[in-house]
Parts: sequence; C-alpha cells; structure tokens
Amino acid sequence: MFKMTLKATFSLDSLVQFIVEHATNDYLVSPEESRRNLEQNIVGIYNLEISHSVDATLGSLNVGSAGCGLRLTTDGYILTAYHVVEEAYKTLQGAVDGPDFVLIQDPKKNKYFLDPSFTAIYPEYDLALVKVYDPQVGEPIRFNLNYEGLGFLQKISALALDHKSQEVTSEEGVVYGLLKDYPTSNSDGTAVREIIELFLTSVPIRSGNSGGIFITEDGSLAGTICSRTSLLKEGNSQNVDAGCGVDICYAIDLIGQTYTSLFGKRSA
Repeated sequence: MFKMTLKATFSLDSLVQFIVEHATNDYLVSPEESRRNLEQNIVGIYNLEISHSVDATLGSLNVGSAGCGLRLTTDGYILTAYHVVEEAYKTLQGAVDGPDFVLIQDPKKNKYFLDPSFTAIYPEYDLALVKVYDPQVGEPIRFNLNYEGLGFLQKISALALDHKSQEVTSEEGVVYGLLKDYPTSNSDGTAVREIIELFLTSVPIRSGNSGGIFITEDGSLAGTICSRTSLLKEGNSQNVDAGCGVDICYAIDLIGQTYTSLFGKRSA
C-alpha cells in the first residue's frame, strides 16, 4: 500500500515535469548522454548516529547501514529501495529506535541530509521517494526510460556507488525472467513482506548496492536494484546468484501517486 509522510508544504513541480517529459516512449537524450546523466546522479545513502561529526569523512564514520539512490530532480527528490530507508522511516513514525539522521552523498562528495518531513513509500515494490534539504539546483536531469519491458537474455547493467571509493561501479549481465511474490526477511530470518514482482538478472549484486539502478544497453533506466537471491540452475546442483530489480514503471506509478496524494490534500 502506498503511504506518504507530509509535515510541510512541498513543491512537486519538478516531479510533474518529470512525469510529463517521460509520458511518451520518445528518447529525451542520446543513449550516451542518458547513461552519463544516470551515472552522475547516483547517490550514497547512510544511516548515522547524532554523535557523528557532520564534517567528518564517511571513512571515519561508523555507518550503521548503507545503500544507494538515484537523484531524479535537481531540487532533491531521490528514488531508492524502501528497505534502504525503512529503518529511518519507521523511526520517524515512532515505531522503532533507529538512526538519528540520514546522510546522502553524491559522486562529487556533496553531502545532504534527508528531509524527515517528506517520505513516500511503496513497500510492496520495495520503492521509496525521499527528499533532501537544500539541494544544489543545477541543470534539469534528463535521461531515457525503458518502457518496452525486458526480454529473456537481454543485456543489462547495474550501476551503484562504491561506498569506499565513492565512485560509480558498473556490473554487466543478462535478464533471466520475472519472480512473483518474492518473500523478504530480516537478518534474523523473520518474515517482513512479499515484493509483488521482480525481474531476475545474472548481474552480481553486492552489499550496499540496494537502491542503485539497472540500465539497458542503450542507456535507458530499466529499474532499481532490490536484492540478490539464489536460483537452482537446471542440470546443476549448485545455486546461481541472481540480482533482482524492480521495473521502472512501478517507480513512475509511485511518483504519480505522490503527486496525486499531495494535490488532493491541497484541494481538500
């Protein structure tokens, strides 16, 4: 179920522009520019305690957990995996005692803080839309979306931020197929929820990659990185690791519901 936290008035004009620009299958930019713009807007997301120094380098911090996200607009809206910010979200709701703040850092090492007064989540698809304080507004972020679906054995790449080097990494593979009603669990094995639909790939997914992105050969955004799982390959007694992703179409749905929710509040 879509849920939204809203404790202040936000402008969603940039999200509306994002939806309008991507309302057709037309390419907005060249494949090379699309990939470059996506790479430049992948961010690291870190759950931190209040005792940590804001000016400290990430290497000197005892980071509780780390993930990635994609900056969609220059005014600070970021798409990520819900489980990357789940603890922070539940802390804001008073459900758990979690991180004191969430630090977001881009490849240029600009640091931002997650704005706790805005969160839109879609747990069934492991998606979240968050916002940062005081973003550095620049040129509009433009890239292409993959609306055509993913085919069997189609080539695909995963882009994520390496949290040690703070550089964007790329891993290549192919699409295996779809996985329905994927069960997720905590580290202690207790069940959390089922994710309605994921696509499976041969791309190796590493710790901290969640919330990164999958792109097609032509540089179009195909989806977000969710997790990794193991598959039993036919004719082989050994399990094969599979990188799991959430189709970008579900993220567009999340953005649309975010706008509709806020628009409804304003017009009530």
